[in-house]
Amino acid sequence: MKENNECMMRNYFWKFNGFPGWNRTRVLVYWGLALVLGFNISFISIQNKPKAFQPYKIGDKIKDFGLTNYDGNTIRLSYFIKDKGVILIFMRNTCEYCEAYEGRIMDLDKKYRKLGYKVWAISPFGDNPKDHPLDDIPHMRAKALHMGYTFPYCTDRNFEITNIFGDQYTPMVYILVRKKADFYLEFIGDIDNDWTGQKAKKIKYVEKFVDSALHLPLPKY
Repeated sequence: MKENNECMMRNYFWKFNGFPGWNRTRVLVYWGLALVLGFNISFISIQNKPKAFQPYKIGDKIKDFGLTNYDGNTIRLSYFIKDKGVILIFMRNTCEYCEAYEGRIMDLDKKYRKLGYKVWAISPFGDNPKDHPLDDIPHMRAKALHMGYTFPYCTDRNFEITNIFGDQYTPMVYILVRKKADFYLEFIGDIDNDWTGQKAKKIKYVEKFVDSALHLPLPKY
């Protein structure tokens, strides 16, 4: 005859095949301790659970970080400590928008590096030659040397820095402004409003911000 669920539970807890009654009490004590300990462990786990990841936002202080440049050298944010700021640009070899902006990115570095704002380019896919072979370091190096980049072009590590800044497309600009010994995120946006380069009236977002930060006359549009 089949036992009902209640009987099955009773048998699970109480049918000890001849164990004396005092052992049953001991088992109950053990069960109680296990439940208490389990609750405490679960509670501790909940208490120690890390907060949901939040990318940098405007006004945040940026922690120092380092990435591998196309030439094999390491570039760190702290290396720019003598500059006024950094024009951080996420870009990649095979992005058609990046190709359209390539000349303008080079012009930004040439225009502002002597004024204290240098370009630092980062490729999110440089460390993944299997899935993105044309975006790997050898192709990054070939691109940088062919075009004559005057700025570092680094590869990210498993999207570590890409995710920290919350970047979701390329090219995307993050301007870091130095205040004493630290850098703060002060701008997130596009280079301008004309990726095709064909608009008669352009809004140069990056130049407008940097010129304002340097107290230079704003460009006329």
